Amino acid sequence: LPKLVFLLAFLPGLAMTLLLHTGAERRLAAEFDRVADQAIDRVTTRLQQHVVVLRAARGLMAATDGSLSRDDFVRFLSSVDIVDDLSGVQGIGFARMVAENDSNLAQAEILGHYGTSVAVRPETDQPWRTPIVLLEPTNDRNLAALGFDMYADPERRLAMDRAVASGEAQMTGPVELVQEITADKQ
Repeated sequence: LPKLVFLLAFLPGLAMTLLLHTGAERRLAAEFDRVADQAIDRVTTRLQQHVVVLRAARGLMAATDGSLSRDDFVRFLSSVDIVDDLSGVQGIGFARMVAENDSNLAQAEILGHYGTSVAVRPETDQPWRTPIVLLEPTNDRNLAALGFDMYADPERRLAMDRAVASGEAQMTGPVELVQEITADKQ
């Protein structure tokens, strides 16, 4: 009889403990899901903002038949508040696609825009190159990227090929930017 009384007293307590624990676990899981959904929404919204700027820049390039002065590009970008609206963006630029043997055209374009002679780099075995010929705002980090041939990098080349084929913005996996000239890396 004492064992039966103990069990009758113990079982409701055990049941209440399990119910409370299960309820707490469900609340924690629901809170985690809510926070995760908010994080996903923030990232998605940020990426959509970046794509809008890319589309606007594409429209600008189309309107000027790909002949854009640096002053016009800077004026266009002055309407985009990179610091507040696109936090994390170090710059917005334009890479000119040229045949491998026409790299001197990109070098001349960079010289015309920035008054500095920059070699197209790195060496590549690809028939096409996409050296960065415009990149703003002008600072040491962005100037270091001028002339960099993004098509020489397999990860970037794959994304560019997908973008050309689809007509839509594409992403790469993680890459190190050529602007990473200091110990402070993104």
